[in-house]
Amino acid sequence: MAADPAIAIAEYARHIDRDYHPDLAGRPLRRRMYRLRMHLDPVLDLCIPDAWLALGGLKDAPSCFLDEAIARATARFVRAATPAVAMRVPSVAFLDDLTRWSLVVFLDKLPGDPRSYVTSVTDAGLIQIG
Repeated sequence: MAADPAIAIAEYARHIDRDYHPDLAGRPLRRRMYRLRMHLDPVLDLCIPDAWLALGGLKDAPSCFLDEAIARATARFVRAATPAVAMRVPSVAFLDDLTRWSLVVFLDKLPGDPRSYVTSVTDAGLIQIG
């Protein structure tokens, strides 16, 4: 989940460019966006340099998160070794600005009924790429 619509659009476009291949039946260029209010606790904040040090001194953070293997390994470690139910992470689309972030939620660590942590959902319009 993205902190704001600009991050959502940038991350969505980045994933389309990276993850979809021309031989597939059309790229998903239009999607509905929703604004969620959530209550999650605890959340590990990887937008704070002290958190990088606490995780064993991630080298070259936040740029190291551009390496998919490092990003996935970090998420796996946080999921398995900490009580965190989510991570606030720097947006890869805006690595030079740690106030621009995305939220990685570990759904397997949350109750089955999302109404216990999602407090509101509103339609935020469409994302249109291209």
